[in-house]
Amino acid sequence: MSVTLEAEGLSAGLDRLSSQVSAAVEAKATAATAELQRHVIDDKLHGQMLNARTGRLASAVERMVETKGDSIVGEVFVNDSVRYAAILEHGGSTSPHDIVPDKAKALAFAAGGKHVFARVIHHPGSRFPARPYLASALGDEADEIAAALKLAAITAAQEAIG
Repeated sequence: MSVTLEAEGLSAGLDRLSSQVSAAVEAKATAATAELQRHVIDDKLHGQMLNARTGRLASAVERMVETKGDSIVGEVFVNDSVRYAAILEHGGSTSPHDIVPDKAKALAFAAGGKHVFARVIHHPGSRFPARPYLASALGDEADEIAAALKLAAITAAQEAIG
C-alpha cells in the first residue's frame, strides 16, 4: 500500500483553508466589536455604570478590527476627544488647583440659588471612584465573544474541507 500526496494541491488547499478561516473570524470579530460597542454605549454609559449627561463620552466610543500578522485584533476604545474618559474608567484624583477665567475678568456661576462672581476659585481637588464601563462590558461578553469566534473558525474550516 502506498500513499501519494500532491504537495501543490495540499498546499493550495491549506492556503484556501487558512484564508477562509481568517475571513470568517474577521467577520465575526467585526460583529462582536459592534455588539460590544453597542453594549458600552447603550447599557454601560446609560445607567449601568454611568449616566450620560451630554453624550460626549458615548460619541467617542469607537471600534476597530485589524489583522496583525497571524492575529485578528478587535478593539473597542474611547478616542482622545474626551479627556475625562480614563479617570472614569480607572478612577483617580485631581490635585488642588486654581480656576481662573481665561476670556473674562471674572468667573460667573450659580451657588446656593445666587449668582456668584469670582476672580479665582481655589479648588481642593477631586477623587473619582473607578466606574469601568469598558472593562465591565468586556467582562459581560467575553465568554460569548470567545465562543462565537471559535465557532466561526470551526465552521469555516469544515466548509473549506468539505
